Amino acid sequence: MDRTQWLAERRKGIGGSDAAAIAGLSSVIQERIGKNGTPYKVRPFANIPTPLELWLDKTGQCPRDSSENLYTLKGHAMEPLLLRMYEEKTGRTLLPKPEILRHKEHTWMCASLDGWTEESVVDAKTSMKLEIWGKEGSNEVPMPIYCQMQWYLMVTEKQRADVIVWLECGNYMDVRIYEIFPDRELQNALFERGQAFWQCVRNMLPPDPVDVCDLEYLFPKVEPYSMKAVPPDIYENVFELFQIRTARQQATAEWDAREESLKFRILKYARNCEQLLFNGRTIATIRTSKTGRKTITPKGFYNESKCNDDESKFG
Repeated sequence: MDRTQWLAERRKGIGGSDAAAIAGLSSVIQERIGKNGTPYKVRPFANIPTPLELWLDKTGQCPRDSSENLYTLKGHAMEPLLLRMYEEKTGRTLLPKPEILRHKEHTWMCASLDGWTEESVVDAKTSMKLEIWGKEGSNEVPMPIYCQMQWYLMVTEKQRADVIVWLECGNYMDVRIYEIFPDRELQNALFERGQAFWQCVRNMLPPDPVDVCDLEYLFPKVEPYSMKAVPPDIYENVFELFQIRTARQQATAEWDAREESLKFRILKYARNCEQLLFNGRTIATIRTSKTGRKTITPKGFYNESKCNDDESKFG
């Protein structure tokens, strides 16, 4: 089948490259240390679609961009070479490449393999990030690839996945093979999430949002003059958002991540409401820009913040 037919067929089920999205890796936050020793938080897998973005693709409402960039073209071009090197390095013989495999019982589970043998599935990768790959022969591969291989193992019911990767960074080049075996705990979690997600696809019900962009898609416009009372925890979120915007002098990764987290909690509660109230007083207004981005503006916190500062001074 050509690429268009292949993409259409993949939308009829959940494939290995969808496993990272099903696992929720797009919303994972990790703490790192900056050059000055200051910790900050990042989303290392922000390029992975959220479950909602994947759902929009699978239901045909907003198909993901299927165009190939230079990096993916390079990967496709390298695949035959890597598979030949795999045979030479291991002495194993690859079987004829299948198109799209489906689980014999759960047909919504599918796999598009680069190759396979009698004993294992085989996947070919290229990467320019040496630091995310472990020792050759281990299972220390990037988490999205680890999830992908666990999905392939479930679909094919094989007991090993071999990942051959071309690593290239500057003048450094290497080819390594990693061995991945079934991780039953992760497989069970992926299966449960996948089953729930596919029910959302079948029933045309969107999965829960996991970030601000998801919420902006689900609730694209606010209703003019609409009001909603908030509980104390949302009030505290709005107040902290006000404090962050008032106190910081410049953007930092840590503060940006915290502000995004607060916006998500507030917008998830507000949905399409324009004004948030606490004890009958407006504490925030929400607006939608022409580009679809939502802005939260805290209201009436200046005097409260100043009072708190005075109390801290005089104790």
